Amino acid sequence: MKDNEPLNMNSLCLLHPSVTLASMYDPVNAMNRKQSIKKIRREIMGKIDNWLEKFDSFVRKKDQRQDERWYYMAPLLMGKSQPLIQSWFKNPVITTVVEDQDGTDSQDDDKSALNQHLKRLQ
Repeated sequence: MKDNEPLNMNSLCLLHPSVTLASMYDPVNAMNRKQSIKKIRREIMGKIDNWLEKFDSFVRKKDQRQDERWYYMAPLLMGKSQPLIQSWFKNPVITTVVEDQDGTDSQDDDKSALNQHLKRLQ
């Protein structure tokens, strides 16, 4: 946290269950086609690039600094219409304020910081 603002939003991508990204790779299919790791990577990267092209106009305008929020927003945008993702965001772990044992919420503790990051993500 810095000035009461979440700073590590990119780290939350590790928590986000991206159905869209998961659907881009089928290990059984790759094994049946006897694909090499290099070929699998190339194929998945191509799928991700194709998907991200939809958002090119939002990412960076000419002569402008890139908005770094894109790094954590892209996985969210990829799956925002998925019912699983919508229900994940409604999960009480995500939507309720994390309180200390005494029932209060402290701006300085780690739980509060995590909560503020999750609210921003939501």
